[in-house]
Amino acid sequence: MDEETYKAPMHKDLVDLKIWVHEWSGLLKEGRRVHLKPEGEDLDDEKVDEIMRLKRINDPYPKRLAAILGDKPVEGLPFAWNIKHYGDLTLYPTESKTGLPLDCHGCSIISSLIWPGWHMAIYVFLSFCIYTNPL
Repeated sequence: MDEETYKAPMHKDLVDLKIWVHEWSGLLKEGRRVHLKPEGEDLDDEKVDEIMRLKRINDPYPKRLAAILGDKPVEGLPFAWNIKHYGDLTLYPTESKTGLPLDCHGCSIISSLIWPGWHMAIYVFLSFCIYTNPL
């Protein structure tokens, strides 16, 4: 899936893990989202560029909008994510000029089983990330 063809799903469809994607590119092998630029007095621009080129070859950036079903699950579990829907799935009419449904008044919460305590909540057209200490 690429950014030009991505279309946000209806709220009632959020209960399906197949439609969820990563917004950002993900973590590199070194545990960062971007490669750390080397520093040092003995490094000139040409040497830094060569080191960065090798880092990008050996640890390429993961693609954005990759399906979350491709994430390696925690050992013994079928998926790396859990999703629950709370509330009403009924579509209600809107008062906008488009005539499109307002969607519903339910709330979906997706939780990471890799990073315990990380959750994302979606309500109508709002979303927010929550991190709770699982201890």
